[in-house]
Amino acid sequence: MKFDILNKPFLPVLAGLFLLFQQCKPVHRDYPVNSKTVTVLGRTVYEEGQGLVLISSMSTVQFSFTGDSVQVFFKNLAPGDDYGYIVYELDVKKVVRVKITDRKEQVLTVYPEIKAPVHVLKIYKATEAQNGDLAVVRIRGRDIKPVESLSKLKIEFIGNSITCGMGADTSEVACGEGKWYDQHNAYYSYASRVARELKMRYTISAVSGVGIYRNWNSDGPAMPELYGSTYFSKERSAAWDFSRESPDYVSICLGTNDFSNGDGVTPREPFDSTRFTETYLDFVKTLYGHYDSARVVLLTSPMLSGEKADLLYRLLLKIADQVNQAYPDRKEAVVFQFEPMKPGGCDFHPSVDDHRIIAFQLVSFLNRYVKQVDPKIK
Repeated sequence: MKFDILNKPFLPVLAGLFLLFQQCKPVHRDYPVNSKTVTVLGRTVYEEGQGLVLISSMSTVQFSFTGDSVQVFFKNLAPGDDYGYIVYELDVKKVVRVKITDRKEQVLTVYPEIKAPVHVLKIYKATEAQNGDLAVVRIRGRDIKPVESLSKLKIEFIGNSITCGMGADTSEVACGEGKWYDQHNAYYSYASRVARELKMRYTISAVSGVGIYRNWNSDGPAMPELYGSTYFSKERSAAWDFSRESPDYVSICLGTNDFSNGDGVTPREPFDSTRFTETYLDFVKTLYGHYDSARVVLLTSPMLSGEKADLLYRLLLKIADQVNQAYPDRKEAVVFQFEPMKPGGCDFHPSVDDHRIIAFQLVSFLNRYVKQVDPKIK
């Protein structure tokens, strides 16, 4: 007698087994982006109908998931025909830069390349606040949970286009092509590199073209006027909640644009040392009002050389001395001087390789202070 598994008596059994398998198979579902599903860092806000809005360079959303893939849905909130970029880091093994253009929903599907019970995805905004916002709308996957950083220390980097990596990454768009921010990549800026090397949590508060008392081709608004805005904008003046941040270190890299000769079109007065010093001092006092235990580090500029570089260094030494005299009970404010370099990025900005060199210099300097706090950092 011939045995046939497809005989009618066996069909209900097979169908039942198939349905049972389907019910037991893990399924992906949609997760909202909130404090129960993700960890955030940097200037971000939750907006009804949009999700988590990434504002500042390297504003971050990170989470863990299980399974063989996860999908993240983005929305481009930049004005007009503008757009932005994100960089995602998967299991600290893979780093990818992605252009976000869709104003409805743009899906990013990520597939882990290593076998592990749990995977970690970190998403960073690679462009800056004035390029427009990006929203992380929702996440589709399995077991989406927040991932807290193991680092005890945190640093904030305040600066201009250098700090947010403008003109650095020409791997996809050459200098002079595309929009002015197509070469932005804050993930590879000196700031991000320094923080990763020192194993710190970090935020970047940077605006291209900005200065302490004047910008590269205008009299303002300069950083002290923009810093209190969530969006680093005079037009969008929603106040930032500084209680959300508590850095152990605040690095300030400003002055390049104050020393700039301008665009050659807009009238520009000679550099005013007195105004620069007084405004810088007031800004440090403002920072002390927000952060009662941070050490302030004043940086020169890798884009200045000759007399301008020398003058900036002398002014920063003077400012640090006055700060330390006025606040003897605070951690000593210190000054770091970059070595002269010829930037190889777009529009006389540091390239990705230049940022690596700059970061190495600053890490060596900061190490002496960081190890006093956390000797386990190597």
